[in-house]
Amino acid sequence: MSNFYSQTPRSFDEINLSSLLLWVFHVDKKAPHAGISCAEKYYSSKVNGKDVDFPLNALISIVNSKKIPVLVFELKTNILKKNLDDLFSDGYSKIQKGDSCLTPILHALGKTDQNYILEDLINGLESEQNIVSIFGSNLPEDFQCIPKYDFEYVQKRLEELRVNGK
Repeated sequence: MSNFYSQTPRSFDEINLSSLLLWVFHVDKKAPHAGISCAEKYYSSKVNGKDVDFPLNALISIVNSKKIPVLVFELKTNILKKNLDDLFSDGYSKIQKGDSCLTPILHALGKTDQNYILEDLINGLESEQNIVSIFGSNLPEDFQCIPKYDFEYVQKRLEELRVNGK
């Protein structure tokens, strides 16, 4: 286990949905899924497609109805919604071999190392003092942190999803 964020998650109800938010789903599993939102719209690259300009209220409804364990990191960085629209509309139609769900997020945040995993990204954001707040919902009672994994694990897991769909 790796506790690579320093703040205790706050109530999900306190999130400013207009902020730049890094969403991390299934935080109790190895290699959770990540997406990004800005101006109340969500963006994500997946093995089987992408989410572009998805309404956050609908996303939150899904998270709540399916009880998906999620952490949300509010970031200081400013990204224009148009930049996310362009990034996800013109590219990243699905996760390609060698990429991950973080690839377009890293690109949007100006990160050059595309072999980052979530731990690297969050550590970098914290060292840059770029994380304003962390929010959590549906976290298991004994949840302390996101399980540790590496980039190779992510690639193996993505290949399983490409082949088996599960």
